Amino acid sequence: MATVVDDGADRIWFADERGDIWITDPQGNLVLRRNLTGGTPISWISLSPDRGRLVTCGHEGLVQSWRTDTFEPMGQFASESGLGFMHQSCSPDGRFVAASCEDHRVYVWDLSTEELAQLG
Repeated sequence: MATVVDDGADRIWFADERGDIWITDPQGNLVLRRNLTGGTPISWISLSPDRGRLVTCGHEGLVQSWRTDTFEPMGQFASESGLGFMHQSCSPDGRFVAASCEDHRVYVWDLSTEELAQLG
């Protein structure tokens, strides 16, 4: 399992190397398992502050966002170098996602416009 996020609602979210998202209760009972990426590994996940968006990233060079109620895709962002992402996180207001890339840069996307807001 790649990452763990406690959503504050007595559910724990995991991601794995097959692109599956697992949601369990605190006792470890499976609530939901869903493949999001068609087998592409997920290296990191986070939830937006309102818990309405799940953000994933991996070494394939994509940061993807999904609705947490339906798991429908909401957006996808790619690194300019084609290299993968190691970590990402939503801003406290839920407007931006920042991701660290294997090209040694940090990408910041505006989730409302789905455009690159800053590259450093």
